[in-house]
Amino acid sequence: GSTALPGDCTDPLSSAAQALATSGSSLFVVAAGNTGSANNTVTAPACAPAVLTVGAVDADDESAWFSSRGPAATTHTLKPEIAAPGVGILAARAGGRGADAYVGMSGTSMATPHVAGAAALVQQAHPAWTGARLKEALVSSASSAIPADVRAAGAGRLDALAAVNGTVLSGPVQAGTFDWPHTSDEATTVEVPYTNVSPEPVTLQLSIAGLAGDDGSAVSSAPVALGASSVTVPAGET
Repeated sequence: GSTALPGDCTDPLSSAAQALATSGSSLFVVAAGNTGSANNTVTAPACAPAVLTVGAVDADDESAWFSSRGPAATTHTLKPEIAAPGVGILAARAGGRGADAYVGMSGTSMATPHVAGAAALVQQAHPAWTGARLKEALVSSASSAIPADVRAAGAGRLDALAAVNGTVLSGPVQAGTFDWPHTSDEATTVEVPYTNVSPEPVTLQLSIAGLAGDDGSAVSSAPVALGASSVTVPAGET
């Protein structure tokens, strides 16, 4: 967790988290912060692109009112990438005994341990995987069929079993940002990587869904197009 306010992610803690996450094999799982529910409220070091940032949802998979929202201020990095239960979580209390041995609390710091624990389960099943690969497994297997908005829950709510058993991985993809208004000449092409960790080739059918504006409303135009409607990923390749 962090008590830092949203910023441009150039603070020492965020810079260190980004450097460690990109130069080593560790996965840093970081609470998004409890400064929601406005957009651009993700705190440092959760704004660091390479860390896995966690938002909080309730028992109905609705975004917790306090859970900090993305995208990250100034950089517009898509954050958080995933969400987990963080409302009324009963956990062991430090130094507690007897009737005080457990306490119920809410916060993104209660959601984050769910994701860190799931990462440990995936690592146990796949000991050679790096932190970046673990992040891909957790994000690409998250349950997207939830009410929570992408700016609060990223790819969706954690699904630990799906993360362990997943065969095709694809982490979050950043497509950049554009000033508004802009012309059709201002466009970008983004490669979406899919990694097949199974022993057999896999063919994926691709589609675009869930486009939304800043206010959460559906986008009726077609600002995004696919280069192909399907892709076959060979066994063990990206």
